[in-house]
Amino acid sequence: MLKDIKSGAKAYRKYLRHELKNSDDKSAIREELSNVRAFLDGLREFKHDFKEVKHDIRKVKNKWSETEVRDFILSHINLGVRDGEIPWGVDRVVRDYEVGGEGVQIAVLDTGIDPSHPDLAGKVTWVYDATGTGVKDETGHGTHVAGTIAASYNGFGVAGVASGAEIYGIKVLAGRDMVGEYQWFADGIYAAVYGPDGILGTKDDADVISMSFDSQGELPPSYVYDAIKFAYDNGVVLVAAAGNGGDGDITTLEGDTWPAAYSEVIAVGSTDMYDRVSTFSNTAPYLELVAPGEFIVSTFLNGSYAMWAGTSMATPHVSGVVALLIAEYGHLPVGGFYDMGDATIRGLLHSMAYQFGTSAWTAYSGYGLVQY
Repeated sequence: MLKDIKSGAKAYRKYLRHELKNSDDKSAIREELSNVRAFLDGLREFKHDFKEVKHDIRKVKNKWSETEVRDFILSHINLGVRDGEIPWGVDRVVRDYEVGGEGVQIAVLDTGIDPSHPDLAGKVTWVYDATGTGVKDETGHGTHVAGTIAASYNGFGVAGVASGAEIYGIKVLAGRDMVGEYQWFADGIYAAVYGPDGILGTKDDADVISMSFDSQGELPPSYVYDAIKFAYDNGVVLVAAAGNGGDGDITTLEGDTWPAAYSEVIAVGSTDMYDRVSTFSNTAPYLELVAPGEFIVSTFLNGSYAMWAGTSMATPHVSGVVALLIAEYGHLPVGGFYDMGDATIRGLLHSMAYQFGTSAWTAYSGYGLVQY
């Protein structure tokens, strides 16, 4: 795959050199040539770094746990973190990175968030526990999700998609096993919609609800949908993970996962560093978008960082882009699954997405890779 990417970049460089001879706007082409050269240099550095640790990885992979191997790789290879701070996934979905999302509140319904992390300092402006177990994040899952959405662009660590946005940490999953109950989930949604002051229709109500979890199988109780519908009717954009039950075959459909399967919710699948749909990513008739979900570096417990994978990691990329759109376009109607154009948030997402192939929508990639 690296050879294919390198060949493509070289072919593009050759094309640009040819165009440079005949173009009146030589400065623009020279700038693009400079970008291609920088890309090829980065590719060579990545390949060199990977070769250096490949032998060591082979030696330890049968002795270490998956987490230990992942941490080892993370400590030896800078996996696409541009300028030392922009993770590859953020870089892939935000074309010209700058601080954005100011004034937007994103409720992260998850395992809780560690607000003491240096990259989340001042970002988590409210925490709420729907589980009765306390607000502490016991697994780091919610903290990781929050970092991808809005970690500060501060010269160290990582930066989130919408680093100017605020985060609400709403705990709906408890324990090391991240167990949840439908009532906790519904309670968390209502809490987000009403906001910290508990009053509907005020400035502190959540604008976006990000849900990096799924429940497979039978339809949840009706009161769960009532909460989803309540949030949607009050203009909240709901984003959820499509699930990691994919069989690697894009022609087959996986079973419904909730809350992603609700029509009011934006269902998100995962892609890898080469814009390929992840083999674990669910294929579904309600899949709306895909986003980076492999080798995702983000904030973790005790001020550390971790690299995780899954549609849970893809989802916050979309939630962050939604925050950027709200900050730019205002509080447009949420819209529906089939929307296109700039009249609704979902229409903007669909229209701006990078499409895979010639179809406007597919069951394995939705409308395409989220872009801003």
